[in-house]
Amino acid sequence: MRAYAACGEPCYTRHVFDGITDKNVVFFNVMIRSYVNNGVLGVWDVWLAIHGAVVKLGLDMNLYIGNGLVSMYGKCKCLDTARRVLDEMPRRDMISWNSMVAGYAQNGRFNDALKLCREMEDLKLKPDAGTMGSLLPAVTNTSCDNVLYVKEMFMKLKEKSLISWNVMIAVYVNNAMPNEAMDLYLQMQVHGVEPDAVSISSVLPACGTGDCDM
Repeated sequence: MRAYAACGEPCYTRHVFDGITDKNVVFFNVMIRSYVNNGVLGVWDVWLAIHGAVVKLGLDMNLYIGNGLVSMYGKCKCLDTARRVLDEMPRRDMISWNSMVAGYAQNGRFNDALKLCREMEDLKLKPDAGTMGSLLPAVTNTSCDNVLYVKEMFMKLKEKSLISWNVMIAVYVNNAMPNEAMDLYLQMQVHGVEPDAVSISSVLPACGTGDCDM
């Protein structure tokens, strides 16, 4: 199963999965991840069948299975179901929360994603680079309070990944703060972080507002 899943063959992975009579958490986790990672998201009856089997076998309380289900439903645009799975998990880790943040972000719900980040902090959980990275697909025009919150989240990161810098640049650009965006673009290079295509495409609109020497 792992070999087929790693090769991007969810159909073959499912064929092997169906032939296993004594399925445990490992097999379900591989199957769910195979579907999620290979974009098999439109077959609703398949997802319901897998989720139903997970519940029947009592595996829905497993952390890794729960994380996979949150990610699965988020990518399927079933955000209420994803959130219900998250809320019902007896134990959650950063992957659990970041998967839900990503679900909101992938569906353009930036404010809901930030609301969840605040909820994490209320529970004494610190958003990490993975949290910041999850926000990127939904970065858009938002309130001043949200801009300040994302900046605060960024500044608190002990290790800033490239995608964290890109998110912060995009937030500035999308909220009419070109000077801040260009300053941050220069800062990332001072810190030894090499810009990528996303960095450059994000900062270019800011350059259009005035002189910009990159």
